[in-house]
Amino acid sequence: MNKSRSASERLISILESKNGSLSRMAMRRSSALDLREKKLRIFLKLLADTLKNIESEDFGKCCECGAEISIPEINAMPWVTNCRLCPEAVGFTRRIR
Repeated sequence: MNKSRSASERLISILESKNGSLSRMAMRRSSALDLREKKLRIFLKLLADTLKNIESEDFGKCCECGAEISIPEINAMPWVTNCRLCPEAVGFTRRIR
């Protein structure tokens, strides 16, 4: 019984250890969740900004060149503020997943 207690204590110390592999996995998972949460917050901000700007006369126009953004593209990604030809078009706002 004394041996099983020491094995249990060793397991607990490994689980609580910051250098234990389970702790590293937990930190990686936490980091991945933090990144997802950050992306979700950015996405929600983009949608909120879109809802504020939808009544504006500039909605659907490229912020860089002023060209019209196509209706199918606005339907697919209403948060887009740049046309496909402008350099900013390949930025984060088109790559949210």
